[in-house]
Amino acid sequence: MIFLSGKKNSSLNEVMKVAAFFFVLCLLLTLHRYYSFYATYDQGIFNQLFWNGSHGRLFESSLSSALSTNVVHQNQLPEVDYYRLGQHFTPALMLWLPLYSLFPSPVTLTVLQVTLITAAGLVLYPLARHYLEPRLSAAIVVSYYGANAVIGPTLGNFHAHLAAVWDSRNFNFGCAGRWGSRFIWGGSLLDFESALSSDWLGCVHSQFWLYASSDQSDYAFIFG
Repeated sequence: MIFLSGKKNSSLNEVMKVAAFFFVLCLLLTLHRYYSFYATYDQGIFNQLFWNGSHGRLFESSLSSALSTNVVHQNQLPEVDYYRLGQHFTPALMLWLPLYSLFPSPVTLTVLQVTLITAAGLVLYPLARHYLEPRLSAAIVVSYYGANAVIGPTLGNFHAHLAAVWDSRNFNFGCAGRWGSRFIWGGSLLDFESALSSDWLGCVHSQFWLYASSDQSDYAFIFG
């Protein structure tokens, strides 16, 4: 493969080509999935969240209410104005509300989903370059785009945890040991932001941040 034998610029060019191919192919497949009515419940939940948010009803979701403890275990009726933050604490979702307000459609979430996961791979390349030569850095990025754990969620429903991939890459930059201690504060800020993106991710990143802040911070790269 070219990225295993080329120079720095050629490796980066190959990474861009692979990323573009991944983006176009996954976008076509996810759009086909939606328009052929294969999108399922989670896609509807998040579309309803953004739709209600764009009309001033932040985090309200009757679909989420149907999955709540009161409905499932106590046989209560779903509530139209159910507040989803009590079920999953993900306030950072509303960062994408302006985009949805401009393009109010479930397709917007599909495009955002593929874009975030593709961008996370591109961020992985310069992060790897802090520690590895260009050809190995490019190989890592290509393996990212070919991983089942990446392709599967990309082709599935939109979900709050998709932002966790992007947050993880940015968190790595904030904690990368070779950047110096001044970036530790950046890592802590990204840790806080990731906690707002996913109710469990902030706990995981807090442990990573403490580890990266220690004398073993040269190993921050493995946290991706």
